[in-house]
Amino acid sequence: MTGARRGRLVPTTAIALLALGAASGARAECEVVAGDHVFALLGSACIAPSGAYAPTTPIPVPPSPPPPIVGFFANDGGSITAGAPIAITTSDVGSIGVYATGASDSASTIALTGA
Repeated sequence: MTGARRGRLVPTTAIALLALGAASGARAECEVVAGDHVFALLGSACIAPSGAYAPTTPIPVPPSPPPPIVGFFANDGGSITAGAPIAITTSDVGSIGVYATGASDSASTIALTGA
């Protein structure tokens, strides 16, 4: 490998790694999986697609083990808005359809205005 090639590889790799880190951080705040769940974390504002939800995913913050399975979950100032009809069907014991918790100084909200 020549010196010129090596000189360009390091900055290019650094930029690619920074882009991947930024993208993964964005996904961690607002996770929308149509038909399964919507998680709004860290003050993020999520829009829930219309349709039927049958949640199968535990919430990503640890209350008491094991964490509950939740359809719509807002935490730490997060918010979820559904402006179109949605339906949440829970089938696992202890699962929750809609759950907002004020785990920070900011209120967490879930608004199902069009449902």
